[in-house]
Amino acid sequence: ESKDGTLLVGTKQSQIYENGELVAEYHYYGELWGLATHPSTDRYATTGDDSTLRVWDASKKVQVAKAELETLARAAAYSPDG
Repeated sequence: ESKDGTLLVGTKQSQIYENGELVAEYHYYGELWGLATHPSTDRYATTGDDSTLRVWDASKKVQVAKAELETLARAAAYSPDG
């Protein structure tokens, strides 16, 4: 849950729900495993079976960055200072 009370939930079908509403289906195959909200912006990061780390703008609901990983990922996190 973010500081403004927004709750993001990721599913094994790679869907993201914001406060109970489906807002997007992101990773292109496999499951979404990691979901982390940025501590001071409206961005969040996701990781999953498609071996990518993606950063999203929550207000615009668009991807703003993508990194190819060497393997699939099971977690995502931001440091407390961003």
